Amino acid sequence: DADPYCLGHKTLAVNLSDLAAMGAVPRWATLAISLPQADDAWLAAFSAGFFALAEKYSVDLVGGDTTRGPLNLCVTIMGEVLPQQALRRSGARVGDEIWVSGRLGDAALALACLQGKIVLSAEDFAACAPALHQPQPRVALGLALRGIAHSAIDVSDGLLADLGH
Repeated sequence: DADPYCLGHKTLAVNLSDLAAMGAVPRWATLAISLPQADDAWLAAFSAGFFALAEKYSVDLVGGDTTRGPLNLCVTIMGEVLPQQALRRSGARVGDEIWVSGRLGDAALALACLQGKIVLSAEDFAACAPALHQPQPRVALGLALRGIAHSAIDVSDGLLADLGH
């Protein structure tokens, strides 16, 4: 039931966030997509969302696959980072401070509201929904942290879950 434009955006954004957390410059992506049926309007909207974000970050789609089947979207993204500048999880040191960018939990709140698990005011939902529907990868921040931070990680799976990595 997701808006196809937002789904196209999000499909690429979550992958860009992984590169951002490593301090990498995004370069190329592949997209494997499986659809139950071809729908020109859906594909046009999905593509518009995907390619708008790809253009913003100068990412070229260099390959992929299309098949018929249950909806499945799989992106492989590649980027570049100079040797010794990648922000790796393994770079974390005892005593390092933990910093977080963005607002934690907004996407989870918006999803819980859409699923009827919680009730949010229209104002609160409007504040949370962009994190669910059109998350913004922090590529510039990842690049700025190279040479400053010892380690970085995308916490889209949840802060507590990801800190264990």
